[in-house]
Amino acid sequence: MEAAAETAYLHKDARAARYLKQLLDKHPENETANAMAGALAYERHECKTAMRHFERSVAVLVQNEVAVSQFCACLLEAKRSADAVSILARATKIAPGNKNLQYNLAVAQLQNGLPKDAIATLESLSSGSDSNAQVMNLLATAQSAGGDLEGSVNSLRKAIQIAPMVEINYLDLAILSLEHDNPAPAVEVTNAALSNVPNPSFRLYSVRGMAQAELSHYDEAEADFAKSLELQPKNPGAIAGKSVYYTRTDQPAKAAVLLRNKLRTAPKDPVLNYLLADALVRAGAGPSTPEFMEAQAALQRSLQVKPDAVEALALAGKLYIKENDLERASSVLKKAVNKDPENRAAMNQLLLVLRKLGRREEAAKVAERLTALVNRERENSDKLRVDASR
Repeated sequence: MEAAAETAYLHKDARAARYLKQLLDKHPENETANAMAGALAYERHECKTAMRHFERSVAVLVQNEVAVSQFCACLLEAKRSADAVSILARATKIAPGNKNLQYNLAVAQLQNGLPKDAIATLESLSSGSDSNAQVMNLLATAQSAGGDLEGSVNSLRKAIQIAPMVEINYLDLAILSLEHDNPAPAVEVTNAALSNVPNPSFRLYSVRGMAQAELSHYDEAEADFAKSLELQPKNPGAIAGKSVYYTRTDQPAKAAVLLRNKLRTAPKDPVLNYLLADALVRAGAGPSTPEFMEAQAALQRSLQVKPDAVEALALAGKLYIKENDLERASSVLKKAVNKDPENRAAMNQLLLVLRKLGRREEAAKVAERLTALVNRERENSDKLRVDASR
């Protein structure tokens, strides 16, 4: 029966599933049969069933790259990144030269909150003449997560050099610049991308539009957002970019109209709901007004989908401050700062709330962290000044 099941499996015979079920009914711990059953379940997109079989066949599974990759894909989908790291570490010891397994191990380590381990795993893959852009991009992500901004910028530059026609590397470098409040390099990078990438997507125009808006180049920003919407009129990202342009140019009422229209077709989108709440607050919505209650409802929908979204938490803190509910404001702002210790807006608000509450010691610690953050941002600003021709 095992031989019949294996033969049917290898030849993609539809009878394989039936043979495996009969075999596992009699011998439920048969590792080879469980490995094959797991693979079939994975191909049917049934990760829960696949994981149940894979967990009974680890000794056999770790010797097969495809099976390991399938198992770990399901583990990562199930938020079991630590288990994925464990399985992949065993597999890479058995096949130390397997680059695919090493790459997947780095992905799992990064998702498990171990950026330094991911960097160590990727360094051997990124060294030498055979390094590829995908590895350099992942290395940049790990370096950024580990606090090495300069290393992340350099890795993305190298990825662009290796694959100058691949859009994602330009996008990631531009977004990294925007995240560190340095829009000028983002414009340079997206300009280079639009010169080199065949058929650039709406995302490039959205990101460049955001950078142009940050630089107060409003005509250029509006043109980029118009192009982005032309390329992908129904994409929430394009709508989000246009709404950001409106709020940055003191037109929050226009942003609110745009976002309300899009939310009719995507009512639970966390980013669009957050942006609507932000636009309404910027438009002057005060406590007890219909607009303020609309902003609260939109923010609640956003946080229901993404409860740890830092920008949404910071905005929730601002709304609580407007209502003079300082205790709740303090709670959500602390959560925002813990999630993102480099979010200056959340830290500024938290400092204000703590001082109003008379918590001097806590306020002093936040003030110290805020000063250190400002100094660090000044240092990082120089590191992000890139030459777009490189």
